[in-house]
Amino acid sequence: HVSAPFRLVWVRHFQGERLGTAMEPIVADGRCFVATHNGNVYALAAQTGEPLWRFHTRGAFLQSPAFAANRVAVAGTDGHLYGLDAVTGRLRWTFAGERGGFSASPMIVGNTVFVGSRAGTFFAVALKDGRLRWRRPLEAAVRQTAAFADGRVFVTTEDLRVHCLQGSDGRPIW
Repeated sequence: HVSAPFRLVWVRHFQGERLGTAMEPIVADGRCFVATHNGNVYALAAQTGEPLWRFHTRGAFLQSPAFAANRVAVAGTDGHLYGLDAVTGRLRWTFAGERGGFSASPMIVGNTVFVGSRAGTFFAVALKDGRLRWRRPLEAAVRQTAAFADGRVFVTTEDLRVHCLQGSDGRPIW
């Protein structure tokens, strides 16, 4: 339950950074995770806004990271999906997607990270080590975060189609 009066608790300015319009901070386990166009992921203490760590790479992050099981997954325009340790920010694994990179947020379900690429491929990657579980070519770019229900992945492509895939193996359902 949230009730008034509301008051500002903290503000954090990111000098020289740009946050994408689709990037929303993710709060989990007492940390706030923010990804930027300059290729940075920041972890802040959720209660105070104090910086905890920063991870940097060459590609921009256009959307939010995802969090589960002490991992932060973030997908960059450099074509890589990164698995970071949520406490330390240390790189645990990198998955090389494809040219064109990613502009969608990853989605984590159980021990799998799902994300679609701007080149039109949808990937399922192991959360623990970044190994490819499956890939499914689609006919157009994926720029939105997928959804998951009843073992199925639902993903929208830029050609305004919705695809339903079997979450375990990527087989098209419709």
